[in-house]
Amino acid sequence: MYELQQNRAYGPGVGAVSYSHTNNEVVFIHGLLNCTPDKPYEQWRRTGVIIKDDQPGKPIFMDARDISFPFTVGALRGGTHRHEFSGDGKWIGYTYNDAIMKKLEDSTGLTHNLRTIGVSKKDHPVTVTESQDGENFSGEWFSTLVVKVVPNPVPGSDEISRAAGDSWVGHSGYLKSDGATQRARAFIGSTIGKNGEQVDEVYIVDIPEDISIPGKAALEGTETNLPAPLKVPVNED
Repeated sequence: MYELQQNRAYGPGVGAVSYSHTNNEVVFIHGLLNCTPDKPYEQWRRTGVIIKDDQPGKPIFMDARDISFPFTVGALRGGTHRHEFSGDGKWIGYTYNDAIMKKLEDSTGLTHNLRTIGVSKKDHPVTVTESQDGENFSGEWFSTLVVKVVPNPVPGSDEISRAAGDSWVGHSGYLKSDGATQRARAFIGSTIGKNGEQVDEVYIVDIPEDISIPGKAALEGTETNLPAPLKVPVNED
């Protein structure tokens, strides 16, 4: 279906393929096309690519990438991983690491490169001014993070330092008390217990139909903060 002629030990690399439940297509990790020995494939240097069965070799870059301040709403700034189609094929969920936060971590020696999760919505392309070095590019789906993570959670609180192990809830979500269906994503969140030990717990985050509405901070992030998640409730299971 797809082959990288220029593939080397340092990248770009492809893998972790997931098949759509509704369409004859797959999504998978794709390293950045500008990989070199000095700038190899990394957690924060990859993206999601879709290939349709009837269009082999024709990559559809799912998530846009923009690491140039002031960044772009709907684009991400690092690398997506372990992509999973929703039951209706209109969404893709994934884990995420951020290149800007990795750079800040390297320059300060403080923890900033935290794993979290995000989602992308189909048929909402995001245009990014493409850079000559291949770091920035457009994507066919609108992307946003959905879980806030912090480096040092308050012991005994629901603050999360790592979000992963994520999956869609049901085919289209869960049934609410009023009979409506709420799209949602379940994940494992790493917290700190009252005694200072790491405690992994199961959480569910609701995903609204419109993921372009920001919460209290910028969806696209800043030079010192991750892209902010939507203002949606996160419920401990």
